[in-house]
Amino acid sequence: MSKIVAMSITYTAETHDGTQRATVDLETMLGHCRPERVEDLLDDLALIFEDVRAGARPSLAVVRRTM
Repeated sequence: MSKIVAMSITYTAETHDGTQRATVDLETMLGHCRPERVEDLLDDLALIFEDVRAGARPSLAVVRRTM
């Protein structure tokens, strides 16, 4: 499995104020993750990146939360 040392994710969200784009880095994500879940987050991200590099078709379900 890969070891993630740095990354960022750019996302777009539809809000009441219109479309907003933001970029979040790994350090920020980890700051919002419960300490007992950090390893799970890193493991999941490593698997996703391995699939992306291999050109695999995603098999993840998209989860949407309303704010």
